Amino acid sequence: MRRFAFLFLICTGLVEAELISSDTSGWGMTLGTYGRGQSVLTPAGGPWTNITFCFAGSDEYAEFEDPGCFADFTMDPRYPFQPGGLFVLTQEYLGTPVDLSPATPGFLAVSSTIVDGRWIFGSELTLAPLTLYYFYTDSVVHVYDSDDYHSTPTGYATYGGESNSGKMCADHPYCDFNPMGPINHIVTGVPVPEPASGWLLGAGCLALMALRARMRN
Repeated sequence: MRRFAFLFLICTGLVEAELISSDTSGWGMTLGTYGRGQSVLTPAGGPWTNITFCFAGSDEYAEFEDPGCFADFTMDPRYPFQPGGLFVLTQEYLGTPVDLSPATPGFLAVSSTIVDGRWIFGSELTLAPLTLYYFYTDSVVHVYDSDDYHSTPTGYATYGGESNSGKMCADHPYCDFNPMGPINHIVTGVPVPEPASGWLLGAGCLALMALRARMRN
């Protein structure tokens, strides 16, 4: 019976996502005056789809707040902005946030929505194992980051923006992304079955559907 229950969870898409990358060690709080980016090296395993990405809280302040996804984008009334899209690239980008687009070299996907501080990607994005990816915002956000500029993976920040509106400046000399210390983040995804496993899973789902129909009758 447990096997059928597990198979049902898989067939109905209720299997929990796996943690792909996480860093909550940074303690420096930066309010939303900058665009942000973060490189992520995926582990062995995968590949993964249904990707979510968020900027996370800090273990340093775990006594006062959840070091999980940091969803309060409007915590400072001086910066009443709404977060925009999150772009995923296969290469480093040192341009401005407003210039991010599907035409950007290395473009893979842009987030479809944001829920509870998590940027959500659909099936159009699949992350391979042991691969370096780059995530960049096209708007300003609040983050916790590290002062260790020599550590990896690399974070990115702009040094100028119209923080009262959330729209990044286009001509400011410091609006380009620049490498910096890593930013607290959490990335999750759902493993993609191997082709052979996919066939077996499909057959199992059909068998489960037939069994359920028979039990109803």
